[in-house]
Amino acid sequence: SPAEMCKLDTAACNTLQRPHLLHSLQHVELVDYHVCSDDELFWVSQRHCRVTTMVIPGGCGTSASMGPRCLTIGFPNLTHLHFNESRLLDDDSLLHISRGCRRLTHLDLASCERFSDVGLDYISRGCPLLTHLDLSNCSPFNVSDTGLICIAQGCKRLTNLYLQNCNRITSKSIHHLALGCPLLSHLDLSNIDGINTSCLEELSLNCEQLIFLDLKNCSEVNDEALGHISKCSNITYLYMTNCSDISDAGVQLLARHCHAIVSLDLSGCDDIRHKHDAFICW
Repeated sequence: SPAEMCKLDTAACNTLQRPHLLHSLQHVELVDYHVCSDDELFWVSQRHCRVTTMVIPGGCGTSASMGPRCLTIGFPNLTHLHFNESRLLDDDSLLHISRGCRRLTHLDLASCERFSDVGLDYISRGCPLLTHLDLSNCSPFNVSDTGLICIAQGCKRLTNLYLQNCNRITSKSIHHLALGCPLLSHLDLSNIDGINTSCLEELSLNCEQLIFLDLKNCSEVNDEALGHISKCSNITYLYMTNCSDISDAGVQLLARHCHAIVSLDLSGCDDIRHKHDAFICW
């Protein structure tokens, strides 16, 4: 309801001194955070707000560390935090978040480019309840297997993980992920060249709840890999655009064993010659 939501823009910052507006506040979206001082946001955090969700769009913030510190130090009930395309969020920011948001379950860092494996280590140590993590398009040169292994070791409840375009990720960390996060149900590995048959085998053996798998443009995915994926009997959404080493034989394995599939993308898989015949089994 409107009483439970607030968009902090220029006008809203002028009304922060009205405690009755904050009593039932649960969802905060920072529209023009740069016009709200850190002191004002810190004042809000000290008024016992029941905020559980905070959205911080790209471009918001007056400093890399002070903003997240002010926003998280007084909000111990935060469960959802979205920093999509933030230009300022860095490792120090994630350190403050890991210390102040111990109940965090959803963290969106998509297209944030300034943090590194060090920041992910902080999150893995401070946010053990994390179930959703979006790292799509973020820090393509700074986030590697090292950071993802930390997440796999510290965030055992992870169910949704999005790694699109994280080009330094390889099968090494996916192996750790499969062993450390058996509750995974949604996994996006699109546009990662280092994904191979061995890590997909580990996923099929350990992540029985996997229903969504995106392997678009993963060049090493082949028929052998599909043989392992076919053992994921609950797989419902499978995307393998431009996986050129897939043939009719691999698709037949899917058709024979993965009867739950409702969405399958094989566009650009030019070695598949009889797609229609393979899909009759579905």
